[in-house]
Amino acid sequence: MTTKEDRAIAHALRHLITRMNKRLRREMSNPGSLSIAEKNVMSILMNHKAIYPSELGAQLDISSQFMSQILKRLEGLGYIDRKTAQEDKRKTWVTLTKKGWQMINDSRLEREEWLAGVIRDKYNSREKKLIREALELLSDIPEL
Repeated sequence: MTTKEDRAIAHALRHLITRMNKRLRREMSNPGSLSIAEKNVMSILMNHKAIYPSELGAQLDISSQFMSQILKRLEGLGYIDRKTAQEDKRKTWVTLTKKGWQMINDSRLEREEWLAGVIRDKYNSREKKLIREALELLSDIPEL
């Protein structure tokens, strides 16, 4: 049974993660002014060598029509490629292009640099050590 303290910690942690995520998104220069849905598609593509549009739509709970629009825009920006599947010519694989990977890596670096600067300016070495220790503890959560 969870305690009041457990719930308070969980609430504070969830709230912090939500705020941090929103702030990191604002720090991203957002080339091509990508929408949240387009960013989510790019995020999933980072973790898959290739994926079908229907699988992308299912993971994001997006209709096939909307997914088609997203993929068309990302393809137009040069971030993805669509190739006919060899095993079933009716299906199409979606993959990140070199330009797509570069955009993702640049964005990550940009956000990490911003966060590193905040950490440098706000925390002393003792506090940084505490943050590292807390991160180690949180990294042990098996469901992550």
